[in-house]
Amino acid sequence: MYVSLLQPIIYSGVEGRDKFLLVSFPETTEQVNAFEEQCSTLNAIIFATDKGNVVDIRNNETSLFNIDSMFQKQFRLKPMDTWDFEQFQEHLGNNINWGIITARAFAGRSEVAKEMAKLTSGKCINMEAVAEECKKRLKDPEAEEFEGDVPIEEIQKDICAMVKADQASGSKCCYVFDGFAHKSAKDFMAWANASFGCPSYWLPVTCDNAAAGERWKKQNEADEVGEEAQEEINGGEAAFATESEAMAKELEGTSTKSHAALSTGTSMETTITALKALTCAKIVIVNHDPRLPVDVSCANLAIKYNMLYLSVHQLIREHITKHTSFGVRL
Repeated sequence: MYVSLLQPIIYSGVEGRDKFLLVSFPETTEQVNAFEEQCSTLNAIIFATDKGNVVDIRNNETSLFNIDSMFQKQFRLKPMDTWDFEQFQEHLGNNINWGIITARAFAGRSEVAKEMAKLTSGKCINMEAVAEECKKRLKDPEAEEFEGDVPIEEIQKDICAMVKADQASGSKCCYVFDGFAHKSAKDFMAWANASFGCPSYWLPVTCDNAAAGERWKKQNEADEVGEEAQEEINGGEAAFATESEAMAKELEGTSTKSHAALSTGTSMETTITALKALTCAKIVIVNHDPRLPVDVSCANLAIKYNMLYLSVHQLIREHITKHTSFGVRL
């Protein structure tokens, strides 16, 4: 009956009316199946919780198969402990996942950004590199090279075009901004927030003057740091502190995860280890007799302790139903 009532509303033909929020329905797995078979697919269930570490599950029964455990197994259960529009958009798959790396001069920002992209299966965006590509597009056909600075609007246009192309192809990844080319953090965040939404994280990178000096010597193939270069290096710390203060102000009150400053004064191996500690998930493996029905219990325990339940069988099913290249091979 409920499905029959909802069908003419959902398929009303009214332009722009293509997203719906259902409350108090469906409440059972049977209702979910009926709705999805006869009407439309449910993108997600928003699971309202409090801010505690433990979530009260239905009837406090871990072996009870219900709508929550079903959606948890299908990666469609989205817990929220407070109302946050950015998080709501992310749950619906509308937000673009991206982060920003900032650093003082000669702190190895680009190396950190590349490693961060590897660890998060992301794509690194360096605005200076994008500007070089823009020069090829903007260059006068009769001129040998592009003269002057590339307008920031052209850089922004190329980045947005790349992200839109990824979206059109169905490719999803976390974009890692390797610094920014704007005059200030305020200008960058105004554009980035309008184009991609709130960033997932901000990672400031720093090092001491001695480490910065060693990087300068390596970059310039010099044995010693000159006086002018040393002044530039010494001033880098103060400039970075000013930039970080401005960035923190822009991110104040948002859902962005602001990490503590990462020091790169040691080896690259130590830096990568620190990055892994920031990004790698904590994993619990449930080993059991194959005859024991633990699937539903694991899904409910994942809800209770705010974790993500991963089942190999569920992953295989998802690949097959979504007709991915791996699913086709299966």
